[in-house]
Amino acid sequence: MTTGTEEAFTTHAMLRTDDLDEAREALTATYLPVEARYLGRPGPLGMRLNVLRLGASTAGFIAFDRDVRLSSPETTDYHINFPLSGHAESTADGMEPVSGTVAMGAVFRPGVAAAIRWGGGCGQVCLKFPPHTVHSELERLLGRPAAKPVVFQPALDLTTTAGQAWLRTLRLAEADSRRPDGLLSHPLAVETVKYLLLDGLLLGQPNTYSAELLAPRRPAPNRAIAQAVALLEDQPEQPWTPALLASAVALSVRALHDGFQRCTGFSPMNYLREIRLARVNAELSAAAPGTTVTGAAGRWGFVHMGRFAETYRAKYGELPSKTLRLSRGR
Repeated sequence: MTTGTEEAFTTHAMLRTDDLDEAREALTATYLPVEARYLGRPGPLGMRLNVLRLGASTAGFIAFDRDVRLSSPETTDYHINFPLSGHAESTADGMEPVSGTVAMGAVFRPGVAAAIRWGGGCGQVCLKFPPHTVHSELERLLGRPAAKPVVFQPALDLTTTAGQAWLRTLRLAEADSRRPDGLLSHPLAVETVKYLLLDGLLLGQPNTYSAELLAPRRPAPNRAIAQAVALLEDQPEQPWTPALLASAVALSVRALHDGFQRCTGFSPMNYLREIRLARVNAELSAAAPGTTVTGAAGRWGFVHMGRFAETYRAKYGELPSKTLRLSRGR
């Protein structure tokens, strides 16, 4: 998935249609209730819809060959859209219009009327996160209950360091979704990707909690860090994120990160990666019937096979495929 390409999530095609009513019904079922109309003379719509489910969240691709206007009286979820090609103008109540391009996306919050003027030839990646998912992750990052829903700055600048990092995560997910035996077939990998995208949005996109999320924290007590280490050691199969782990030991994410660096020399997720690498190594070394490298990596939460293989080789001096092959030859 790169800007300027025609399509994303191609192996998850849901609909191809020239009928505007059929397109409207599919968008309503997948994203939110919408009204749709042509801007200009009607013609072949050329609508394409691809959809990847990430638990209760959705990642998809939508494109139209004709200029159309989509509108909703009230959004029900958080929506993030950005073009891979073409142009789209997004508006919502209480929000400055966002001119969507390959460098700029739009973030919609729940509970507002919204509309998109969708240029013909424009294809957009469209994400949807339920409010309860976003809110619970916000509270984990904060380390406390949040009284109000988070409101994001509507313009998502994809050229910033944070924007580029967020895009890299999404690209990994999109690339893996094209593999018939991809890691996203494993629930742990799906949860990992979902929370990486959410955390990247909450920490990287300016919002009403940014000041608190990015503020310095008091040092975490060693006892809490020891508890977090024990959780990772005992339950590495869980879909841990910094926010989930911090919540489990009653720390903020920043305090957890700083405490891990102080006590272990690793970030929490790097420490977890070392544990999971050891579990994959043990599984490949045992070489039980039916064991595969992709299967073992996916079970332990690795979501990018190329990066996993290089990390594994750096730690064990050989590719995971060689470990499995040698184990079977014993």
